[in-house]
Amino acid sequence: MVDILSLDTKEEFAYAQNIVREAQTDEVWIGLRWLAGRWLWMDGETDDGVSMPVCPANGMNCGTLSEKGKQSRDCVGRRNFFCFLRPAPVS
Repeated sequence: MVDILSLDTKEEFAYAQNIVREAQTDEVWIGLRWLAGRWLWMDGETDDGVSMPVCPANGMNCGTLSEKGKQSRDCVGRRNFFCFLRPAPVS
């Protein structure tokens, strides 16, 4: 199963920020979304708030990652996206 990326640790964030240099767009979509008054990752975890606005501008409800860090953006922009392969559940 493939899913959009959630960055849970500082190490994952640093690794992803280095990889983003290879993207064809300046920013890439990550699994960060402004919902119900807070930033949430696609896996349901809350974001630590680093470099994200406490209350984003109207329409800027999705997170991107660039070499400069995380930004809030309009969710309809065309960008590459960061995915990861989730291990199959053990039966």
